[in-house]
Amino acid sequence: MTTLTDIQSYTIIFGIVAVVIAMLYYIHYLRSRLNTIEQILNCIKCNNYSVRPLSKWTLPFIDRHEKTVNNVLNYLNERYLQQQEQLLYLNNLLDNVDSALIVLDEHGNINWCNRSAQHSLLGYTPHKLQQLETLSPELPGQLAQLRPGEVKSLRFERNGKNYEMAVTMTRYFSRKQSLTIFNLRNIHQLLIENEQQANHQLMKVLTHEMMNSLTPIIALSETLKKAVLQPECDLHEICEGIEVIRRRSDGLLRFVNNYRQLTKLASPILQSFSPYDLLKTLRPLTHGFRAKVIFPSIPHNVSTLRVQMDPIQIEQVILNLLKNADDACQQTNQPRIDINIEVSEKQVQLHIQDNGTGISPTAIKHVFVPFYTTKQHGCGIGLALCRQIMLGHHGNITLKSTPGKGACFTLHFPREES
Repeated sequence: MTTLTDIQSYTIIFGIVAVVIAMLYYIHYLRSRLNTIEQILNCIKCNNYSVRPLSKWTLPFIDRHEKTVNNVLNYLNERYLQQQEQLLYLNNLLDNVDSALIVLDEHGNINWCNRSAQHSLLGYTPHKLQQLETLSPELPGQLAQLRPGEVKSLRFERNGKNYEMAVTMTRYFSRKQSLTIFNLRNIHQLLIENEQQANHQLMKVLTHEMMNSLTPIIALSETLKKAVLQPECDLHEICEGIEVIRRRSDGLLRFVNNYRQLTKLASPILQSFSPYDLLKTLRPLTHGFRAKVIFPSIPHNVSTLRVQMDPIQIEQVILNLLKNADDACQQTNQPRIDINIEVSEKQVQLHIQDNGTGISPTAIKHVFVPFYTTKQHGCGIGLALCRQIMLGHHGNITLKSTPGKGACFTLHFPREES
């Protein structure tokens, strides 16, 4: 007969067994959850977000954080897919640019290069910088000496095809390494296209000018021929017609001579010269101008500012720009021309600013084209000649203008290293 003591003993034993089973179950649950968390973390490390908490282990202990974990995993997975799509887009974009892009690590190994570098330029996938010797023996050394922001020109021939490369370099610093990005642009075809376009524009202007002269000459000569055959011809009228032909022919001859002057410009004889000294020689030539010409004040350290120039050619350029500025100020009440010199680390800029009528945006695009002119009696050779002279000095000439507010021509000179 079971006594109360036995029932209490059985109850205690049953309770202990139940507690042990519950603890074992809970330990198994915790272990499975920890294994799942470890598996999730390992998958996250490998960018795999397909693993989810196992809901079968949550009973009878309901995991309230399971939904939060799933939401986080879904978010991470979405972000990863977006990054992959952006990376794929970027790779496709870089593979389709015309420039050859080569990424070099700090050990001289080529980390990455785009399709243009592999197929169009090299014909293979390079792994070391020295392998670029196949393009040019000097190329690896030139790339190693290149500084950020500097542009180097490189010419070579490969498989019967001419290359003229503009090479630039930028640096990228990550937390783990330093990368150097080289951009090699083949500008040979671009130069050919620009040259063809310039030649087309030049032939268009030449044809237009010559037709404007030859058409009336031919028509007038035919008229005079018929007049001479008449029994009673007016010699005075014939002489006037011949004079018109002579005058128009003389204008055509001057036009051709201007073209010869543009095409046979002598190479500059460069010497170290101060732009302030050059302006000092030009000051007396502006006394007859209608506009008031303001020359820049001479700074104390003027002796250190030197530019490699041909003073005769540059004097011609500046005088031409000053005369153009004076002409542009004819309709201004208080005509004024300001000359300023701006000095930077690598450049010396000479600005010639007037307060005249300005130049229209359409005309700005063509002012440096030979024989293009907005003046009634201009020949359109001056500004084209100025640009050619500045290019011969390894510089440039630019124009900024607002109609009704004047124009500013700027001469850009490379600064001489002291």
